[in-house]
Amino acid sequence: MILLITIIHVFVCLMLIGIILLQPGRGMGLSGATFADSATQSVFGTKTADVLTKATTVAAVLFMVTCIGLSALTAHKSRSLYSRGNDQSPITMNQIQKAVKEAEQKVAKEKTAAGNSAAQAVDAIKADVTAAVATPMSAPAAPVAETQKAAA
Repeated sequence: MILLITIIHVFVCLMLIGIILLQPGRGMGLSGATFADSATQSVFGTKTADVLTKATTVAAVLFMVTCIGLSALTAHKSRSLYSRGNDQSPITMNQIQKAVKEAEQKVAKEKTAAGNSAAQAVDAIKADVTAAVATPMSAPAAPVAETQKAAA
């Protein structure tokens, strides 16, 4: 329906533009620039001004009607953010409290999981350090050995 009215609206717009441009005004309009003064009367007749005035009125009324129709259909089609659809029921306090509890439980689980993984990482580092301290060192490096021989 909106497509049909839009097509009619565009056609009426173009028709209104053409009619307005053909009307003789102070400078004789497009019809005066295109045709000579006497040629205008012979092509469009002697009552050209009356016909164009009536055609302008009809085109303007059709333009207004299609504008109002498109506006009404578009407003009816769109939905406000504040309006509820027929399929949506209002949210109750119980639903909100339940969602909050679920979110809190999820955050608590994530914290304990993060805490456990951090504790495991610390334990692994402690184990590595104690293992490194507990292992006796093998022969000293060459420069240390040479300095001990030179001192002796």
